[in-house]
Amino acid sequence: LSSNMEEPIFLGSIRMGAVTDNPERKQAFMQMMREIVSDIIEAKTGVRPTWGEPTTAPEHERAGEA
Repeated sequence: LSSNMEEPIFLGSIRMGAVTDNPERKQAFMQMMREIVSDIIEAKTGVRPTWGEPTTAPEHERAGEA
């Protein structure tokens, strides 16, 4: 994989209002995005990544009210 963004791929997005009060829906969306990224990485490298638990983003990377 390249370290630059030669061919960025739009994976997906969701309105925060759709997941803010619905943790199950938020988890399902996050899981789907992980699976999509895993599929892409596996197709390019032959290795499927493993995922750890989500962590809080550093303050300077947060948008809005974190």
